[in-house]
Amino acid sequence: MTSVQIASYPGDGISGYPRHCDRGDKCAKEPMVESAVSKDAEDQGGNATRSSSKRIVTAVYYLTPADWDADLDGGALRVYAPGPPPLPSNDDGELASHRISSYHYDAVPYSDRLVVFRSDLIEHEVMPSLRRDRIAITVWLYGRSTATDGGGGAVGSRDSFGVITPMKAEESSKSSVRATPRNPPPPLPISEALAKPNETASRIFVSIPSYRDPETNRTISSLFETARYPERVYVGVVWQIDTSSENVDAACFRYDLPKPWSTTNVRELKLDYRQATGPCLARALAQNLHRDEEYILQIDSHMRFRANWDVYLLAQLAKCPNKSILTAYPPAYVLDADGEAEFVNNETRGTILAPWKFSDGMLRQKGRLLSSSGTSQPELEDGINDNVPCPLYAAGFNFSSSSVIKDCPYDATLHHLFFGEEMSMAVRLFTHGYDFFAPPQCVCYHKWTRDHRPTIQGDTRSTEDETSKDKRDDSMAQQQRRRSLDVVFNQLRGNSHSLGSIRTASEFASRVGVDFHDSIIHPGAEDCGLPSDAFAPYLFLGEAGSNADTEDLTGGNNDNIVHLVSSFLSAGGR
Repeated sequence: MTSVQIASYPGDGISGYPRHCDRGDKCAKEPMVESAVSKDAEDQGGNATRSSSKRIVTAVYYLTPADWDADLDGGALRVYAPGPPPLPSNDDGELASHRISSYHYDAVPYSDRLVVFRSDLIEHEVMPSLRRDRIAITVWLYGRSTATDGGGGAVGSRDSFGVITPMKAEESSKSSVRATPRNPPPPLPISEALAKPNETASRIFVSIPSYRDPETNRTISSLFETARYPERVYVGVVWQIDTSSENVDAACFRYDLPKPWSTTNVRELKLDYRQATGPCLARALAQNLHRDEEYILQIDSHMRFRANWDVYLLAQLAKCPNKSILTAYPPAYVLDADGEAEFVNNETRGTILAPWKFSDGMLRQKGRLLSSSGTSQPELEDGINDNVPCPLYAAGFNFSSSSVIKDCPYDATLHHLFFGEEMSMAVRLFTHGYDFFAPPQCVCYHKWTRDHRPTIQGDTRSTEDETSKDKRDDSMAQQQRRRSLDVVFNQLRGNSHSLGSIRTASEFASRVGVDFHDSIIHPGAEDCGLPSDAFAPYLFLGEAGSNADTEDLTGGNNDNIVHLVSSFLSAGGR
C-alpha cells in the first residue's frame, strides 16, 4: 500500500519542516522487525490493513526549477545517520565537535532528483528555501519488516525487500575487518596550518569500481581511518557482484566501516557482474555518483592509504599549475596469513610512470621508484613545486580538480578495454590541456596480485568453456575489445573526435617519447626527462602475470630485485 503527498515550501527563507521520523517522533536505531504473520495485523481475508501496516520506505521526488542552486536556493533535505555519532579518539575537542556538527548529509533538491530512505530508521528535516518555491512529491510504501532466517551460518542473507546484506562481522567465522595494518607506514608530512580544522576546506570525491573484490570494504575503511578530515571525504563505489545469490559475493560488501562516515558519506551502485564490461564502464558509472565535491580521487578497490593523505594531496596539487593531475603507480602491499596488510620496507618514496614496451601495438607503462621524497616542506613556499612532471596517467590512482569529469569524462562505450584504458585517458586529458605530475612521496599502496579475487577476464572465459575454440575466439567480449582498441589506436594517432583542441596527439607522443605509428620507444624516454640519479638504483622491467625480467643497475643487491618485483608491477596486475 502507498500514500502520496505533494508539498510546496515558499522561498521565504523561513518555511521548512523540523527534524522528524516518518514512523513517529523518533526513529529506531535498528529496523523495526515484526513477526511474519501477526493476527492483529491481518484482516479477515488474511491481508495486512493500512492500520496494521507501517511506513517502511519514503521516496521524495523534486519538481524544482532546472537551475536550482544549492547555495542560492537552499531547501536541502537534511538526512541524519541513525544512532549517536562516536567521538574520534585521537583528535582534540575542537575537531570532535566539528565532526559531530557534520553528522548529516544535505540532499540538494535538484530537479528530477529522487531520494529514497527507510521511513523507520532515518530522521530528516527540510531546510528553508531561500528565494523560490520548493515543490516535491512524497510517496510512502507501507508494510512490515519481518525477521528472516540467516540460513544456518550463511555469510549473507536477503532482507524483506530482496536486497542482499552481509552477515555482521561478529557473526562471521572470520575476524572483523581492520584496514589499519599492524605496522603502518609513517604519516604523510603536513604543515601545522594544514593540520588545524578548517570549516571551509574542500571536499574530495573518491571513485572506486569494484569487481567481486573482498578488499573493497577495507579500502574504504582505510580511506576514512587515515584521512585527516574524513567528514570531507565522499566515496562512490560501483559493486560488480553476483546479485542473484545471497552468499557468493557476500564477502565483498562493506561492513565494520568507520561510523558515521560509512553511512553518510558512501554512495553505492550495484551491477550484476555478468553485465560488467571492464574498467571504463565501471569508472564512468562511479563518476555519476559525484555530487559537486571540488576534487576527485580515482582509485582501485584494493588499496591502503597513509595517514594525512587527503590534506597532503590537496597541498601537493596546489603547488601545480591549473589543470594538473597527480598520478602514479603505488608501491605494493600484500596480505599476511591473517589477512592483514604488509608493506615491504614501508616504502615512502614516490614513483613516476614511464613508457615500457609495445605489445600488440599498444604502449605499456611501468612505475619507476624515485630516489628521494621531495622537499622537506609540505606547504607551498616561494612557488616551489616538488611534484615530478610525468608523461603518463595511472587509472588506479589519480587526483585532480573535479573539472576533469566535465572536461574529459570516462567513455562508458569502451567495453572490455584493459590494456589501452590508460593510454586513451592520457591522450584525451593531454589534448584537453591537462598536465600530469607524480607526488614526491607515495600516498597509498596497491595489491597488484589478483589471487584474492575473481577477474572479469576469468569470468568471461568460464562462461565460454563449453563452446568451441573458434566461437570463443570470436566471442562478443573479444569483438567489443577489438572495437575498443581501434578507438584507442585512432585517438593515439590523432583521428578521434574525443580529443581536445588545446594540444595534439602528436605533441602527446613527443612528450612521452614514442612513435605510436611504428610502435617505437625513443632512447631515453624511460627517464621521463630526468637525470639518472633521480631514480632509485634499480629498475623493474616486468608485468604481472608474465615472466618478468629484472635488472639491478648497481649489479649488487638481490633484495632490491625482490622488493621491486613485489612493489612495482604494471597495469596488468590491476
